[in-house]
Amino acid sequence: MKTTGKTAQKNRPETFDADRLFLPDEALLNVLRRTGTPLVLYDEKGLRDTAKSLLNVPIFRAQTVSVSACPFPEILRVACEEGMRAVCRSPQELQTAIACGFPGDRIVYAGVCARPELAEILCRLGAELLIGSPVLIPERLPDRVALQCSIPGRAVFQLPASSHRPRAGLTFEEAAVVASMAKRRGVTELCLAACPDGNCKAVGVLAQKTAQLIRLAERIREESGVEIGSIHLGSGLGLEYSRFKPPVDDAAELEAIRQALDAAPRAYPVECSASRRLFEPNAIFVASCLGVYEREKPTVLIGASFRQLTIPQMDRYRHISVLGKNGVTGRCATDVVGTDLLAKDWFAESRLLPPVEPGDRLILHDVGCCAAGTSAECCLIRADGSLRRLSRDPDCCAASPDAPSDPFPPRQKSG
Repeated sequence: MKTTGKTAQKNRPETFDADRLFLPDEALLNVLRRTGTPLVLYDEKGLRDTAKSLLNVPIFRAQTVSVSACPFPEILRVACEEGMRAVCRSPQELQTAIACGFPGDRIVYAGVCARPELAEILCRLGAELLIGSPVLIPERLPDRVALQCSIPGRAVFQLPASSHRPRAGLTFEEAAVVASMAKRRGVTELCLAACPDGNCKAVGVLAQKTAQLIRLAERIREESGVEIGSIHLGSGLGLEYSRFKPPVDDAAELEAIRQALDAAPRAYPVECSASRRLFEPNAIFVASCLGVYEREKPTVLIGASFRQLTIPQMDRYRHISVLGKNGVTGRCATDVVGTDLLAKDWFAESRLLPPVEPGDRLILHDVGCCAAGTSAECCLIRADGSLRRLSRDPDCCAASPDAPSDPFPPRQKSG
């Protein structure tokens, strides 16, 4: 996580525009008086506006959100109401998606489907099954199946052959065999999906994946005679801002994808992931400063331990501001650390912050996909301005009227 002084100097963040905060300072202080800190706060209006803008991109047939990225039913219900699809990786996440109102045709099950009764549930719901291993295929398949493939030339984490867990994607030969088998078993719609590798961070990445998936789909069609109906990119548009790189140009990326689709011999509807783009910008994490001590530079200790914020992949998108001091001049390079220093609970290094004093509240922006890793209070600011505490219990959402009354019947005891 920590970088050298030379690297930190080179990668110092740009000045953050505090006007992006979805609550005025006084309104946020009123919320904190009710909830205390640490606090994760989501913005319903921002979530809905972001979802609408993503779904209005004409080049994508659909956009998906991962249940594991934000396991709060209230937040997932917003994504459901706006028309997004849900990706589930366990029976528990599938149950949450059903409780949040996702209809079966907007659910993708990407977990291990070893239990026959789970396959029956997917068939009954009309959900889509994502297959990423040739050895973990149920006897009965739903009408819609996606084949997750390792794209040649792209770095994908692969588990060792001795591992009991599924590998990260099918090879081309395996995908062709599974596609033929799926057709024989009555599957009516096949999708070709790339392994997830995060959001694109440079123009042309998604377009390159689009072209590679189309080539794989054409090879499967030529060698096995099986038609691929659509493709899923396995990642989504890059975030709007980054510590280390300029913003991703959405218009240029979409134009590159359009050119790749125009060059295809036949039409392929495209889906992509929207979890990071939807959740990240619409949540903040507020923690209180417990003290400031001097080392080579000021180091701020905040009263929180939030391990998922300390991994380097997330750090590049993190911005920090100080409540009530956004307009203060005299910013200096400051380190921010949490209470679990033995576990390297290091939030940020060399951030340009105004002078911080004990009792100040620090706001860590863009934490929407990380809230599952904290014990902090999590709340939602509704569109009408009211405050609602969030729970991970799927029972807090009314079940969809089309959902089966008991989608997970208990196993029958043998003997």
